[in-house]
Amino acid sequence: MQIQKEHIRIAIVESARKEFLMKGFRKASMRAISSGADVTLSNIYNYFPDKDNLFREVFSEILENLRLGQQYIEQMETQKEHNSMEHHINMMDVPVRYVYDNREMFELLLFRSEGSSLSDLPEEVTDWFARVMQLSVDGISERHGIEIEMPSECLMHYIGSIWVHFIMDSVRYHHPLEQIIENGRQIMKFVLNGWSGMFGIDIHN
Repeated sequence: MQIQKEHIRIAIVESARKEFLMKGFRKASMRAISSGADVTLSNIYNYFPDKDNLFREVFSEILENLRLGQQYIEQMETQKEHNSMEHHINMMDVPVRYVYDNREMFELLLFRSEGSSLSDLPEEVTDWFARVMQLSVDGISERHGIEIEMPSECLMHYIGSIWVHFIMDSVRYHHPLEQIIENGRQIMKFVLNGWSGMFGIDIHN
């Protein structure tokens, strides 16, 4: 059995990152990756079974941070303590800055991952946002001690898609950081005030 060496694994991942960034997933060559890492093509498969597995490894840190961010938001929406609009708005700065600082990787992930197992990520995140909207409505109902008729799944999905398209357009059009932050804050205000109007209550009190 081939003994894996960490420095070789790191070299393969770094070479793959450069190749994927240059050519996208579909056109990236495992042979070029092996050449860039100074290992044989057959040796790559001792570390990664296929190109998709290697692609996911290139995004391992981003995917983990996405998971942690989702976990944080879910916990925030289910807690009994009240969250002010200011808190929600300021919370936007963290993911916005993260995407901005890693926009080259997000451009690859969002627009040039066709053919990989990550190509459906935008739709998966949209569905997740829709589920979070339901958590948010449940939280509003509990905190205010009132029964609220759950909005339609269609509306939940549309609201989720707003956030996903906000990130995608910010990356696609290379908006400056200040503009992205302001756009995110405006969307957050719109969504939160929309809930207040829909339910006929001030959800921030």
